[in-house]
Amino acid sequence: MRKFSDPIVAEFSNDGKKLRLVEGFEYYLKQDHTKKLIVPSGFVSDGFTNMGFSFVIPRYGSGLKCAILHDYMCDVLNGVVPRAQDFFIDTRKECDDLFLESMLEVKAFSVFKAVLIYYAVRLFAKVKGLK
Repeated sequence: MRKFSDPIVAEFSNDGKKLRLVEGFEYYLKQDHTKKLIVPSGFVSDGFTNMGFSFVIPRYGSGLKCAILHDYMCDVLNGVVPRAQDFFIDTRKECDDLFLESMLEVKAFSVFKAVLIYYAVRLFAKVKGLK
């Protein structure tokens, strides 16, 4: 299991639209280091879902692990992947908040850009009726 700060180990699909984690990773919450999320090996993500704005947010650029972490949390909440017994996230807003926390923690983007991405993700969730 890799740390969140370690380089990502993944395989890309032939069409380049998805990646599969070869090695999973852990993310420890900033406010409570006793709590962690584990993104398992084998998890598949599309990186940053950028709605065609790849000039602003490249699909596989800086902060990729943050996007994968967010995809994983959302997939667990949506029942796409099994919920681990110790998974403690209950709402989409919690997923989005941790996404922002992770982007700021690893300095994936400027604070302005990270917050802009966060609000875009929150807007998408509200439009979709997700809590």
